[in-house]
Amino acid sequence: MTQEELEELLKDGAKDFIRLHAHEDPDLLALKFRGNGLLPVRAIAEEIRCMKKAAVKLPELSKYGLLYEKTSLEQASSEFTARYKAGLCKGDRIIDLTGGLGIDDIFFSGSFREVFYCEKNSILVDIFRHNLARLGIGNIRINEGDSTEMLKSFPKGYFDLIYADPARRDESRRFIGLKSCSPDVVEILPLMLEKSQRVLIKASPAIEIEEVKKQFGPCLKEFTVVSLDNECKEVLLFLEKDAAAPEGEPIIKSVLLDSATGSVRIYSGKSSLKDERKVSPEILHFLYEPEGSLIKARLTKSIAEEYSLFFVNRNIDYLTSNQLKSDFPGRAFEVKNVLPYKAKEIKRYLLKEGIVSANLSRRDFPDSPEKIRKILNLKDGGDDYLFFTKNNSGKPVVIFCKKAQNIYRGE
Repeated sequence: MTQEELEELLKDGAKDFIRLHAHEDPDLLALKFRGNGLLPVRAIAEEIRCMKKAAVKLPELSKYGLLYEKTSLEQASSEFTARYKAGLCKGDRIIDLTGGLGIDDIFFSGSFREVFYCEKNSILVDIFRHNLARLGIGNIRINEGDSTEMLKSFPKGYFDLIYADPARRDESRRFIGLKSCSPDVVEILPLMLEKSQRVLIKASPAIEIEEVKKQFGPCLKEFTVVSLDNECKEVLLFLEKDAAAPEGEPIIKSVLLDSATGSVRIYSGKSSLKDERKVSPEILHFLYEPEGSLIKARLTKSIAEEYSLFFVNRNIDYLTSNQLKSDFPGRAFEVKNVLPYKAKEIKRYLLKEGIVSANLSRRDFPDSPEKIRKILNLKDGGDDYLFFTKNNSGKPVVIFCKKAQNIYRGE
C-alpha cells in the first residue's frame, strides 16, 4: 500500500465502496472495476482481502471498521494471543519497539496506564492512528521513527516492560533467527535491560530453545510456546537481568488457547532427555499425539508422566496406553492394528477393511507421505488414520487407527 492509496482509502467514497462490496471476491472485484480512475481499486481489493482474514484472526476488533496492511496483518498477533499476553503483565508504562498494526498494544492498553507505540513505517503509523480513533483508545502514545534511538532517550528504568516483535520478513524472504530480524534484539538487549527490568520478545514458532539460550544466557527467564486451536503461533521470551534459576535453566511452558471455548491450558516443566523416556514394549490400545506446542517446548515427557503414558519409541513423541485419557492435550486414537511396513501385507489389509483413503502422519520414518500414498494407492482424508513410525525395536511399522471420542476439544 502506498501513501497515496491510504489517503484515498480514508475518503468517504472508498469507505462506502468497501462496505458495499465487502462480501465479494476481491480478485473478481478488481477485474470488474479495473481502469476505474475514481477509486484505488487495487488497494480496495487488498483491503477487502485483509478484512476477510481479520474477521477470523481478529473477530472482535474487526467489527470496528479498522484498516489493515497485508504484510503487517500476517505477522500481527491474533486477538486471542494478544489478549493472553496482555493478561500476563501490568504496570504504569510499556513500550512496544515494533508497533506494526498495533494489535498487541491495543490489548496492552488495558493492562498499562500508558503505552508507547513505536513504528518507523509512516503508512502503518497512519493506519494505527485511524484505528485508535475508531476504537476510542486514548492512553497510547504514537512515536514515528527508529525505536532503538527513541529508547535511548528515556531515563534508566523508565518502563515496566519493553516489548518487541522483531520483523521476520523483508520483500522476498522470511527469517527465523533473531539476529536476522529487525531490530536485532540480541544486540540491543543491554539497552533494553537498562530501560526496564523486564523484556518480552515475541519470536517465530520455528525458533529453537537451544539457540535462544546461547544468545541470551542467564537473562532468559522463561521460554513459552503459545498455540491456538492446535497450531503453534508464537514463542514468547521473557528476559530479566540474571534471571535464570541457580541451575541455569529457564522455565519452559506450553500454552494451549482454544478460540471456541476461550479456555487456556498451561503446562510447564523441564526439557526431556530421550534416555529418560519410558518406552512401551508394544503399541497398546490407544495412541496419542501431543499438541504441537508441547512437542515444541519438549514437554512430552512431563505429559507422559502426568497421564501415565508410555512412548512408542525413544526418538518420537507418540504415546500409548491401554486406557483412554479423555482430557489428553492433543489427539487421541484407538489402535485397530499394527503391521510391519511391508507393502503387500499392508495392501491386503487395506483391501480387507475397504480402506481407500486415509489421513497419514509420520515421525522417525524414512518415506515421505507422498511416496507412501503412491506405494499404497491411498487417497487423502476419511475416517481412518495411519501413523508411520518405528516400534521399540527400531523397525518401521504402520499403526491403523480411528479417532477416539470425547477427547481434548470434544473431538
